[in-house]
Amino acid sequence: MALYTPNEAPGSTAPSRANIWAEIRKHSQIVPIANAAGRTALLASLAGLTPPVTPTPASPVWAYRQDTQAIESTTDGATWATWAADVDSGWIDLTLTAQWAAVAGYTPRVRRVGGLVRVEGMVKWVSGAFDSPIATVPAGLAPSGSIFVSTPVTSDSKVVSLTIGASGALMTTAYYRTASPTAGANVPLLGSWLLG
Repeated sequence: MALYTPNEAPGSTAPSRANIWAEIRKHSQIVPIANAAGRTALLASLAGLTPPVTPTPASPVWAYRQDTQAIESTTDGATWATWAADVDSGWIDLTLTAQWAAVAGYTPRVRRVGGLVRVEGMVKWVSGAFDSPIATVPAGLAPSGSIFVSTPVTSDSKVVSLTIGASGALMTTAYYRTASPTAGANVPLLGSWLLG
């Protein structure tokens, strides 16, 4: 039996690749990828096909991000829209670095609901540099770039900033605080960020 598409007569002995691919694209697949870097690899793979495939508004590329459990699509190969799954990770306790300790009754933890991640709890600065990382959030819960999470007031009345980067490191920053806190100061953790 010869391969053909609805655009060609049944029994065609030489169906065109373009028409075959056009038919396949009408039934878009969601391609599983590991992370954001997988999007680049997916687009490169599609561009290497004959004929090359590029996403358009009429024929977007869809991917399932295994790290964020979200479906993403692009119509131009540059901008990705995120369709977050109805995911609830439940509360996940953070593992603190040696410079920080948890304050009793205020467990440092994170939770993802859909595309939103929330952090809460309280930590005490015990040693080392105040601007050292407090903890690193689990894989898939970090934002795509560095952002301010909140501007808490320490237990010794110093205003500091809490940031998180794409690496997932949650920390205070030296260049956004009113003064150096004293040893043993408590820092409340409260804030949220969107994935994507």
